[in-house]
Amino acid sequence: MLVLAIGVQTPGYAVNRIIETVIGAIVGLIVNAVIVPPVLLTPAHDAVQGLASRVSLSLRGIAQSLREPQTTAELAAMLENARALRPLKDSTADALDRAEESLMLNPRQGKHRSVLERDRGLLSTLGPLVTRVIGMARAINDRYDAELVHDPVASSIAIELDRAAHDLELLARPARSTDPVAAPITAELPALTAPLVVARPDAQHWILVGSLLEDLRRVREEIIGADE
Repeated sequence: MLVLAIGVQTPGYAVNRIIETVIGAIVGLIVNAVIVPPVLLTPAHDAVQGLASRVSLSLRGIAQSLREPQTTAELAAMLENARALRPLKDSTADALDRAEESLMLNPRQGKHRSVLERDRGLLSTLGPLVTRVIGMARAINDRYDAELVHDPVASSIAIELDRAAHDLELLARPARSTDPVAAPITAELPALTAPLVVARPDAQHWILVGSLLEDLRRVREEIIGADE
């Protein structure tokens, strides 16, 4: 309206306004390219790595409870640590969503997209593992007895849980790591082998052992793949 009103009396006004608009758009594009909007990939990546580390620690903690006598307080702490994984998983998913949103208007989003997709893939693996870890911790807490540490099947499950924790650390490790501390882990081969099979579980612990074996099977499938 302003252009129409003034343009009648000032013939060059409309042209000048168009030129100013074009210049403004060009300046905006240049500023957006030079001053890149913040990318929230690092907090999201750290959150995924932190969740993977906590799940691995919980797997090792459950393994320890099967090979060493546990007090009531230690069992409760193990279960509490396992349950804390669920809100941590939710906050990690939120961090990934924020990272996704930060890339929407970023002109350099292409080079960041692969990192975000890898972290999302890792979170999709960690989600079911969180559920399995909580289930195993609850089962041990509810059905624990002092003789469990002498059960050979429980000892075998503990070994497999340690292997699962090891392989999860391998899975979460960046493909190319320059961290010298991480080198020994990345140099090792995956530790999980064939699924653990028990022909005849101990009559005293068969309910707990059966539950742990099923959870262990699911953990194995999530880490190395159901078809392997």
